[in-house]
Amino acid sequence: MIVENTKEAQRVKTIFLIIPVVFALIAIIALFLELKNGYWIIGISAAVMAVAFAALSIMQYRYFYCEISQKSLLFRFHGVGPLNKEFKAYQIKPELFRGYKIKKTMFGLVPKITIYVSMRGEIAKYPEVSISALTKAQREALEQALTHLANINKANS
Repeated sequence: MIVENTKEAQRVKTIFLIIPVVFALIAIIALFLELKNGYWIIGISAAVMAVAFAALSIMQYRYFYCEISQKSLLFRFHGVGPLNKEFKAYQIKPELFRGYKIKKTMFGLVPKITIYVSMRGEIAKYPEVSISALTKAQREALEQALTHLANINKANS
């Protein structure tokens, strides 16, 4: 089973690219037309764009790819914003997977998943990853598949 959010990640990345273009267009139009309050318009639009940019950055949108097969459990993710270019991948043997936990941060707006695995007889966890760019259906499919795998491993141990 594969869960990925290519379309959502591309949409968010496009928004990050549009923000400076819109600001530049507003600034050029305000200066070119020599508007009476041109500098105010530029200042206010810069503030609005900065808030939108910061809000999108705080949401920690990531491209997320999860492949669950008999051979491996693969997680791949990277940030789609200009301030977050971190790329990571986790490849886990399915029999070592012990569970997951989804925690919501930022007033419930940013869901993050933590993966638990068995290592040398103890439970270890991978750093949490934001899954805020997943749709509700993708999140439910991911949770269902991971819960199923965790239940299989509990029954076998």
